[in-house]
Amino acid sequence: MDCIFCKIAKGEAPSRKLYEDEEFMVILDIGGAFFINSNEPIPGRMLAIPKRHVVRYHDLEDEEAAKLFVLSKKAASIIKESYKPKFVDLIIRGGRVDHVHIILQPEFGEDDPHNLMFRLMESLFKLLPDEFLDKTYGQLKEKFKGLKI
Repeated sequence: MDCIFCKIAKGEAPSRKLYEDEEFMVILDIGGAFFINSNEPIPGRMLAIPKRHVVRYHDLEDEEAAKLFVLSKKAASIIKESYKPKFVDLIIRGGRVDHVHIILQPEFGEDDPHNLMFRLMESLFKLLPDEFLDKTYGQLKEKFKGLKI
C-alpha cells in the first residue's frame, strides 16, 4: 500500500508525531498554511488520523469516529491554549490523501486563508427555495425514522 499515513503509522515514513496510541495519531501537517499578507506560516496546523486505513469518514466504525472526534476536540483545545486563535477550524478530509484525517488549523482573522476561503464560499451560497427544501426534506425524512445514535 502506498498510503503516506499508513507508512507514518508504521514508522516507515518520517513525521512529527504529537500524539500516538494504538488506534490514532496526531501529527504536524507538513502542508501548512500561510498568512495572506505576510506569507508567514500559521503555527499549530495538525492532522488527527486513525491508524487503520479508511478512506472516507463515513466508513469509520462508530466507535472510531467518536474517538477521532474527541481526539480532535482535545487537540483543538491545545491549539487554542498554545496560540490563542479566534477559532480552530476542523475539516474532515480523505480525498487528496486517500486516508481519512481531520485537519485542525488555528484561524486568526482577516489575514487567515481559511477565513478568506469561507468568506468567498459565503458568496456562493443563497437561501434555498421552499419548493427545493420541501422536496429534499421529503426524500430524506423517511430515511431518518428510527435512527438511533
